[in-house]
Amino acid sequence: MNVKAKVAARNSLLRKLANSNWGADPKALGTTALALSYSTAEYSSAVWASSCQAKKVDAELNNACRIVTGQLRPTTLPLLYRTAGIAPPDIRRQTHGSTEKHKQETDLRHPLFDHSYPRARLKSRKSFRTVESVQPDQAASHRLELWNT
Repeated sequence: MNVKAKVAARNSLLRKLANSNWGADPKALGTTALALSYSTAEYSSAVWASSCQAKKVDAELNNACRIVTGQLRPTTLPLLYRTAGIAPPDIRRQTHGSTEKHKQETDLRHPLFDHSYPRARLKSRKSFRTVESVQPDQAASHRLELWNT
C-alpha cells in the first residue's frame, strides 16, 4: 500500500471525527491529524523528500489540514497552514531531513556516523545525503572534538 492511500484512509477517520459532536474541538483535531496523517506521511521522509511522488502525499496532507480548519478548497495553502498552526509539508520534510543529517554527523551511535559515501553516479539524482545539517558549523566542530579525544 502506498503512502498516499494510507494517509487518505487516516483522513477519512479524521473526517468522521470532525463530523461527530464529541470530536469537533479544533485543537483535538489538529493533534489527531498530526498523530494519524502527518506521522504516516513523514515516516522516512528524509529519503523520499526529493521524489516526484511527494506532491501526491502533499495533496492528502492539504486535505487533512482542511478537515482540521474547516476551510474550503479556494483557501490558499499558506493561509490554510497558518490557520491550522502546522508547518507546510515541504518545510516539515526539509526539517526532518536536516535533523537526520545532523544525527548522522554527530551521534556516535548512529549507523551512518563517519560513513564515507560512494561518488554519485547520476548528476540528475539528488540523494538525501546532500541535505544540509541543522547546525552545520556545530556539527563540524563536534566532529573535530570527537577526533581529538
